[in-house]
Amino acid sequence: MARPVRMKRALLFVSTLLLAAVSCTFVPPDQTWYIGISRQQVFDALGDADSIFYGSTTYTPGIDNNADAYFVYKDVHLSFMIFGPSVKEITILSGGTEWGFDNGLQVGLTRSEALTILGGGYRYVPHAEKDFYEYSGYGIILEVVNATDLLSEINITSNALHWDLQ
Repeated sequence: MARPVRMKRALLFVSTLLLAAVSCTFVPPDQTWYIGISRQQVFDALGDADSIFYGSTTYTPGIDNNADAYFVYKDVHLSFMIFGPSVKEITILSGGTEWGFDNGLQVGLTRSEALTILGGGYRYVPHAEKDFYEYSGYGIILEVVNATDLLSEINITSNALHWDLQ
């Protein structure tokens, strides 16, 4: 279960996600955030990550906050890929049904439902456990678990087109 304070901060921090042609812009009530925000802005909003990793290397949250890596916030179902001083990618993690795009796209949908929403134009990358659907024009990568046929993650990159996340 999400820690109430962190969930409240995450909802404020990611209350509306507008993906523009070359950036992701967060629009909380009083300011604009985007892919490219600083790592410190993430920590100020959400605190230390629950886990930090890159590939098979793991880091210690709170100690290794300067690592170029993925910073995972499990209780709010988000991760941030932070390289150098800024966020390069945001991932809505499995279970993150509180995050949904205005067109209905969200984790937990079936493969068919997700692909119907986004249509064709993807690059299909099959793997034993998960299949990946890369919509490079949208800056979005969908991850579908083969055993369940459910959308488990949505990766949002810096070359995304305009989308609304509510």
